[in-house]
Amino acid sequence: MIRLAAVFAMFVALVFAAPVAAPAAPFTTAFDALNVELATRRDNDFSGTLDAAQKKQKSAVLKSLSTIAKPASTLAQDLAHGVTVIGLLEKPYAAEFTSRTGVGAAGLATIQNLLNLLSDYGYENAGKYASVLSTKLAAAASAVNGDLFSVPRATYPSQTARLKAYLKLHKKHVALAKSVTQEFAKGDLVLWSVNDTYRRGTTAQCEWYEGDNTLQIFGSVTSPSGVLNEAYFLVGGIDGPGTYPLTGAFVEGTIRSGIPPNLTTFTLNPGSGSLVIETVDPAKKRFKGHLSCTLTGGAGPSIIALDELRFDVRKDVSIRTGNGF
Repeated sequence: MIRLAAVFAMFVALVFAAPVAAPAAPFTTAFDALNVELATRRDNDFSGTLDAAQKKQKSAVLKSLSTIAKPASTLAQDLAHGVTVIGLLEKPYAAEFTSRTGVGAAGLATIQNLLNLLSDYGYENAGKYASVLSTKLAAAASAVNGDLFSVPRATYPSQTARLKAYLKLHKKHVALAKSVTQEFAKGDLVLWSVNDTYRRGTTAQCEWYEGDNTLQIFGSVTSPSGVLNEAYFLVGGIDGPGTYPLTGAFVEGTIRSGIPPNLTTFTLNPGSGSLVIETVDPAKKRFKGHLSCTLTGGAGPSIIALDELRFDVRKDVSIRTGNGF
């Protein structure tokens, strides 16, 4: 029979895995192994006369199965159910919960899966964006980053307390990701990262050429030390939301950086990436999407990675009647 502590480890590993679309049932299959284990115990462990300890175990098993059966439409709800279940089981089955600190292979796997979860929910990006966030939001990101390292390493009096700490961290993280999204929604956004260093354009523009459905994306920002960074892309043949390969005759892209007039230019490597259009609405002057690619230029020359360029422009938009190419 599977030990409850082992099943709990499986549960944590699964519940902290990448989230999927939620049906009107448990959010993921994270409870499946535990559900089978508890059902087996319910059917086999409590026949005949029960002593006080066995009665407590039976009650905990039945309440846990009832909790698992509750629908959960979000990961936070599933984690809350997990807190309830582990809280119910931990004392009646104390001998099976021998790992109190999460040290060892299971603990390391839990930490890694938590890191994966935070990445999927946007914390990793919020951390990367710290240099282009407001001072207040950057401080919030720093605080969550501190929790990210302290929570997995802390010693807890019980597995329930540990899971509660994870749930609290998850909620902080979701709130942070929401705040980042809200901040980026203020005004026009052209945000790009070269080799994991982010810039946010103080100039953020889009131009739309009606003749050949060409979109131009432009962002630029000058640092306090006078370094200019520019991102420019021109992509034709855009007929609606979708993914467009950055290749062919109707694609241009450059990244420039330096103190004018001494700018280093990197040029798009055709076929190295794609543009994802989320919104293209010339009538309402709204363009939104993201792209990634590699570019070549500078001394050598050398290749740089444009990890991400995000744009959401709705104010500084120009509509042209001619062709972009």
